[in-house]
Amino acid sequence: IVYTDSLGSLPFVHALLEKGMGPGNAMILLVAGVGSNVSTLGPVARAMGRRSAMLYALGVLVITGILGLALNR
Repeated sequence: IVYTDSLGSLPFVHALLEKGMGPGNAMILLVAGVGSNVSTLGPVARAMGRRSAMLYALGVLVITGILGLALNR
């Protein structure tokens, strides 16, 4: 698991977009990276339980995947 934050990963994503990565893939990297890292899931797990944290992470990944595919179309 790698920690990512939205501002720190913007230059990285911008470089990948310049190299030809699709906009949907960039959105997935930005949203799912931030929404499913340990610093986000830790407080969610403490406040709402481990099961809720896993469902939250799964929801973030599924929704960003669907939206990413839609953006690439």
